[in-house]
Amino acid sequence: MRATPSDLAELRHRLDEIDDKVHDLLIERVEIISMVAASKRDGRLAAFQPAREAEIIRRLVGRHHGDFPVATLVRMWREMLAATVRLQSPFAVAVFAPTEAQGFWDLARDHYGSNTPMSAYRSTGQVIRAVTEGQTAIGVLPADRMPDAVRFLRDLVPSTYGVEAFAQTFGAHPDWALVLGDLAVCAGVGVVSLAVPENDGVA
Repeated sequence: MRATPSDLAELRHRLDEIDDKVHDLLIERVEIISMVAASKRDGRLAAFQPAREAEIIRRLVGRHHGDFPVATLVRMWREMLAATVRLQSPFAVAVFAPTEAQGFWDLARDHYGSNTPMSAYRSTGQVIRAVTEGQTAIGVLPADRMPDAVRFLRDLVPSTYGVEAFAQTFGAHPDWALVLGDLAVCAGVGVVSLAVPENDGVA
């Protein structure tokens, strides 16, 4: 049975109320983000925390139900998370995007948000230079174009702590105590991973 004009007006009114509640919660979320940002600064932590973002999205996907597309849910949160990172600290992305490989630009834009400042570079060296000189916070490179040392460390480090420690060494003024702390956690994760082998199905 189709909704009558009066029913439709009531349904639209309910949608407007829901939109207002969602908007109010977004405003409240940003207020909390400002406190998170202050805590990160006190702890000398980077604004961009990819492991935490992945944790948030995995949790939401795990609890999702209903007809709303999961891909759209993820897209909405990716945009929100990118925006809140920029509220905490300047954030821009350098992307390896020569004429013959524009797909990396699209992937970076999809992941880091439609409003995040991004710059395209024709060589891996230019991308790395943009990050090391502080022009951007993140560099996006295809795996086969990464320097050998970067590929080695990417495969070596057993956790995001190791990745973050490595990334911090590219800053203009690395916090070596924080780097060593992250590497210590990384080493601990590695030891635990070796000490507790995966179940191979043998009883």
